[in-house]
Amino acid sequence: MVHSGKVRDLYADGDDLIMVASDRISVYDVVLPTPIPDKGAILTQLSLWWFERLAGLVPSHVISATRVPAQWAGRAIRVRRLDMFGVECIARAIWPATGCSPTRPRGPSRACPCPPG
Repeated sequence: MVHSGKVRDLYADGDDLIMVASDRISVYDVVLPTPIPDKGAILTQLSLWWFERLAGLVPSHVISATRVPAQWAGRAIRVRRLDMFGVECIARAIWPATGCSPTRPRGPSRACPCPPG
């Protein structure tokens, strides 16, 4: 194992890496004790869907989703090694919920057309 993250594990396989999505679930920076069955498989399929849609716009690190060890079939992707450019983005539904909040003293943020009150 090269690295174990909150949800994904990374294994070396020759010059390639195998990225395995687990069924672990994390909330903020905590991994909860109860996994969600098949979550890793769903995350992998969703990632592959996006990589396929964006293939004409940007290159990706994906080599294959089928050339992976049998025990990780459906939840793993064979990828190229890349130089790390560390960026983390956390998207939460906080801004939309507060942008038009009636408790906001100066009205909505930016140009969000919200009803008065």
